[in-house]
Amino acid sequence: MRVVTNLGRLDKLAPEKLDPLINGFNRAVGRAESRASEGVQEPGLAHGNVFALHELWRELGFHKALSRALRSARREFDAEALIRAMVANRVCEPDSKLGCLRWLETVAMPEMPDCVTHELLLRAMDALMDHVGAVEEALARQIRPLVDRDLAVVCSDLTTVRIHGEG
Repeated sequence: MRVVTNLGRLDKLAPEKLDPLINGFNRAVGRAESRASEGVQEPGLAHGNVFALHELWRELGFHKALSRALRSARREFDAEALIRAMVANRVCEPDSKLGCLRWLETVAMPEMPDCVTHELLLRAMDALMDHVGAVEEALARQIRPLVDRDLAVVCSDLTTVRIHGEG
C-alpha cells in the first residue's frame, strides 16, 4: 500500500487549500476543474400544527362535507383545499388572504394545489359564500353526532349542569 498524499490535520483543512489539490487530481484523470461550493441552507417548512389541523379536518369529515357542498363541474380548482388552507391560516397565524399566501410559503400543507394565487383564494371564498347554506348544513351533519349526547359540564362555582342531546 502506498500513500499518495497527506492532507494534514482535519481541523486545518479549508476549501481554498483543497481546491488546488482536487483540481490537480481532476487534471491527472482528465476531468474538468471543480470548485468547492458553500452549502445552501434553506429554511425548513413548518408542518406540525398544519398537519394536526389537516388530520382533524379529515377526521371530522369536513373535507367530504365541503367537497359535496361545493361540487361544481365548472370549477377548475380545489376549493375545499383552499378553504382548508385559509382556515388553518386563521388558526395558526391569522392574516389577510395576501398574508395567507405568504404563510403558505412557510408551511408544508398536505394535499395543497401546486399553485395557489390570491385570485384562487378569492374564488374559493366566493364558492363558499355562494353555497353557504349547503356548507352549513353539511358541516352541521358532520358535527351533530359529536355534540348530540348527554353531557355534564362543571362550572367555575363547582355546580354541575347537565346538557341533554337530541339523540
